[in-house]
Amino acid sequence: MMPAFTVHWLAVALGVVISMVVGGVTFARPVLGDYWMGLIEMRADRVRREDATRGIVVALVLALLLNLGFNVLLGWTGAAGAGQGAFLGLLAWLAFAVPTAVVHPTFEGRPPMLAVLYVGQHLVEYLLIGLAQGWLSS
Repeated sequence: MMPAFTVHWLAVALGVVISMVVGGVTFARPVLGDYWMGLIEMRADRVRREDATRGIVVALVLALLLNLGFNVLLGWTGAAGAGQGAFLGLLAWLAFAVPTAVVHPTFEGRPPMLAVLYVGQHLVEYLLIGLAQGWLSS
């Protein structure tokens, strides 16, 4: 039987903000955006506003699912505090983010550095989510 818990909606909301900020900063053109576009062979002049808007909406929905799921894991494990939250974030990154971030570029024949970029971005995201949600949920 799974332990009872309550979803901490403020922690979920903060996690969504963290996900969107980390992704937005990572893939901003002055940071790693131009490098990322080069890896996926995308030209800046071919990016349309509608595509970017759709991508942001999808990212927002997925950030909500990620953070809701993380908050459920936090409740099930009984992890409390920033340290335990960050450790759970590290475990979740290792178990879920790394395999999916590596397998897709590999099968697509993309450069290995694309997987490294995705894995690194997710590491920062999951650690910060874990830290924030653990801190707020304790």
